[in-house]
Amino acid sequence: MTTYQEKLKDPRWQKKRLEILERDNWACQSCADTESTLFVHHKRHIKGTEPWDHPNEYFITLCEECHNNEREERSRYENSLLEILREKFLSGNLFSIMHGFYELKLTQHEDIISSVLEWFLENQKIQKEMVDRYFDYLHKNKKKMRVTLKRMKFIKKYNRVP
Repeated sequence: MTTYQEKLKDPRWQKKRLEILERDNWACQSCADTESTLFVHHKRHIKGTEPWDHPNEYFITLCEECHNNEREERSRYENSLLEILREKFLSGNLFSIMHGFYELKLTQHEDIISSVLEWFLENQKIQKEMVDRYFDYLHKNKKKMRVTLKRMKFIKKYNRVP
């Protein structure tokens, strides 16, 4: 059985690695470092799939420091996020959040998007303003409003997603 370290020496991985480094302009996508050793980091693993068979969007170029931080901190942050979601939201709410992230098309760098989300989530005045704007939008799009309100009533009544 081939170890993961041996797989990283495989020419197919080396080719994939070079594709990702080239795509990312030979720079860390977290801090823009071009001088340090660069790693091609798996953002997500598909069980039973060889490293070189993952889609390119599952990879990101990181410098050594950012790569180490990602490996050391990610699971801790994910676990903390799960605890907060469990505390603050019901399953129907989680479906809406999940669907929003699934459909997310980044219009800015993810650092900017995450900072905007943080700003929104910690500021009640901004939350109120955005919810008001959302209901104005729904009101202008009556069909979407009916679907959204119907879905919200179903979730409240049965505590589950239709």
